[in-house]
Amino acid sequence: MMRLKVDSLIGKRTIIIGDVGRGKTLLTLRIIKKLRELGFSNEITILDFAPSKILMGDIEAGGKLTDFGMKLNGINYYSDTIAAPRLTGRNVDEIIRLAQYNRVKCEALLLKFLENPTPILVINDITLYFQVGSLGLLPKVLGKASTFIANGYFGKSLKEDLGSGISRNERLMMMKLINFSDYVINLNEVDRVEVDC
Repeated sequence: MMRLKVDSLIGKRTIIIGDVGRGKTLLTLRIIKKLRELGFSNEITILDFAPSKILMGDIEAGGKLTDFGMKLNGINYYSDTIAAPRLTGRNVDEIIRLAQYNRVKCEALLLKFLENPTPILVINDITLYFQVGSLGLLPKVLGKASTFIANGYFGKSLKEDLGSGISRNERLMMMKLINFSDYVINLNEVDRVEVDC
């Protein structure tokens, strides 16, 4: 078990990583709840890059924070329709097309943040932005948010991409983001995280 004090994340860059079904979105939701309890509601922007929930056997993949019951009052929340390329693409071309579609949608959300930045930025499922391209707008975004919290896929369950290369690109960009981070919470290595103010 790991104990996480949310006030220690203020002014830091934190990345939450893990395989499908490890609780990345739920942990992010609990962190947001504690940030609100600490009085930061008006200082938070959330960019939700997650696709809608998809059932993978007996495990749910994806899911927006609002799918998990997040209340939006007082928080800048931006999202859009995002695809799950590896789970819904039928061939290499479709997987790449869906990943490029996601890139455009995510970039538009990042631009919304840059137009009206807040001290705290939370990104749910940042890996959807990383499936094609580079870090893109992320370094600029990191310069605007004094506190950055993001979660993203980092595992083996979604490795198969039909040779499209999106899994490799996603992993490389996640490694770069990890290198920019002050804290990395790897849910592949931790069974439970207790969240306190």
